[in-house]
Amino acid sequence: MRAERWMSRVIGESFTTVTSQATLLLPDADRSTVRGPGGLEMLQVGSRVRVVLLSGTYVFSYPPTRVHALRHSIRTSVADLLANPETRAVLAETLPRMIAYQEDGNIHENSESLFELFTGSEAFFIRMSFGDADLDVLDAKLADVPARIRTA
Repeated sequence: MRAERWMSRVIGESFTTVTSQATLLLPDADRSTVRGPGGLEMLQVGSRVRVVLLSGTYVFSYPPTRVHALRHSIRTSVADLLANPETRAVLAETLPRMIAYQEDGNIHENSESLFELFTGSEAFFIRMSFGDADLDVLDAKLADVPARIRTA
């Protein structure tokens, strides 16, 4: 039996296997920096490290080779952008009618992103309602805002 598990950031994470053998792929890893139990077969496969595990519990840690930074973008949900005062200010500057619609109760926070709204099947109506925006410029402005994880 074979099991594969993806982990985006493995710092002090543990992996338990109850099958006779499992294959673990550590994404964005360099074999030379992976810490784990000795005696395991580890192989660099592109940007991942492949580890063959037998039954047991294992703990691995390593610094990712790629930055996994959280950042705002046009692919962030509208709800998250409206909830953050700094990204809301970017929207107020770029798409003031969107903010006005939301403040008047004519737009509800939803899980769709600006990208989905402006490129989806109703893009024409969105642009008519909120105005037209250069999505690349808006994306760059949103990326400049420090990201915070929304807890409510």
